[in-house]
Amino acid sequence: MCQRRPIWINFLALCLSLSCFFTQSHAEEEHSTGTILKAKNLFPNLITEFAAEHAYTPLQLSWGLMQQKELPENHGMTFNFPNAKKRNFWMFNCFIDLSLAYCDKNKIITEIHQLKAYPDKMDPNYPILTIEDWWQNPPSQELKDFFLDNGAPSGTPVHYALEMESGWFEKNKIKVGDRCLWSSYATEGYVSKVIALDPLIKKYALPISLVFPETLHYVFSLDYEYPVRVQLLDENDRIIKKTTIYPNIDYLTPLTIKTLIVSEIIEK
Repeated sequence: MCQRRPIWINFLALCLSLSCFFTQSHAEEEHSTGTILKAKNLFPNLITEFAAEHAYTPLQLSWGLMQQKELPENHGMTFNFPNAKKRNFWMFNCFIDLSLAYCDKNKIITEIHQLKAYPDKMDPNYPILTIEDWWQNPPSQELKDFFLDNGAPSGTPVHYALEMESGWFEKNKIKVGDRCLWSSYATEGYVSKVIALDPLIKKYALPISLVFPETLHYVFSLDYEYPVRVQLLDENDRIIKKTTIYPNIDYLTPLTIKTLIVSEIIEK
């Protein structure tokens, strides 16, 4: 004979079922993925990797790539200044043409310049191989003026800079507004493009999950009539921040992310 369960047990089971249902529904709302897009398929040139030496000390910042006769492919130097101000990179004592990107405090590229070398201007009888050579045989004011006049003065304050082989930024389709990422603890660095959300919003139904190949900081732009609400997820698909991206204001993620979810258009 089948024994009936007490009413209170049935009631408890019902409450637990409802609790699981609402918890699952809430989780699905928070983690709703909808359309899943792989960023590397939509933006094939999203990330460009490079190798670099890092200049931090006054001596390193002053010397830079002087006396460098060649650069390996995709190899350069980062300049990490203690503050942001207008600067003028010159090509004194340099022997190869270079490309230069000036960056703001967020390492977002603000200017790109081509730097021409003038090795014939250097006196072969007094080569400047070290900073001590500079002190012992300082260049004439006329020579200094020549290199300063043919340098690359910045139009805005510069906090960081990246020097690469000549034509590197153009070859890799890197433009003003793209973001550089590097650390003094690693020889590898990256340049990440600004990601326009407008085409995705117009083409796909919300919510849209944009999954990136690397867990990094990214920059997003929105040329749209309304702001959008987004969720930032880490490599474990955990929501680490919810925020709003507004039209015509580039948004740099404050944390490294693996996925961005566009969850809602704010039309009010």
